Amino acid sequence: MFNEDAFWEYYESLKESTRQLITTNLLDKEICILISRTYSYIMRSFIASLNNEDLYFINNLPQNKLIHFTERLHEVFNGYFQCYILDESLFDDGLINPYIIEDIKVPE
Repeated sequence: MFNEDAFWEYYESLKESTRQLITTNLLDKEICILISRTYSYIMRSFIASLNNEDLYFINNLPQNKLIHFTERLHEVFNGYFQCYILDESLFDDGLINPYIIEDIKVPE
């Protein structure tokens, strides 16, 4: 079953790992392996769920937003290995990252 909260939690953990990598400039082999394996598993699962001839299926997967979830995942994955974090405002996909708190302006 697709769990959007878990997706964002994973996404944010990759961003935090990227921040740590940028700060320390130390690439940890074990973390790289974990990131590569989880990314590959998630992407393969998304792809397999689209194959009507395959028995694999992800319940509750919003197929109309799947391209946006895969784009976010792809960018955060590449960001780790290339040491960058994209600004959330660059995404115009309708997805809302619940971990991003925007400044709320209180009327005076």
